[in-house]
Amino acid sequence: MVDTNIRVQISKNDKCIFNESSKNSNVDNNIAGLITNLKVMQERVNDFLTTFIKTTERNVSDEGGPNDSENDIADDDSEEDEQVNPKKCRLSN
Repeated sequence: MVDTNIRVQISKNDKCIFNESSKNSNVDNNIAGLITNLKVMQERVNDFLTTFIKTTERNVSDEGGPNDSENDIADDDSEEDEQVNPKKCRLSN
């Protein structure tokens, strides 16, 4: 029997910022279990990275930089209102 656990660890500057592992799925077919676990883990990683990027962008905008202007910050706010949902996994069983 093959173990279908998946573990993902994301580090930034040698500090772990994401550490997740999938649970065994109760599927007789090991390939189906692996695909199920991959879908779940991909969604978790995508959600985490999306949140992380948004937070990082906000922190950079809040700090401001030499190239930032009030118009650029206002444009960023309007873009957030028009956000599209991230892609979802389309693996077939």
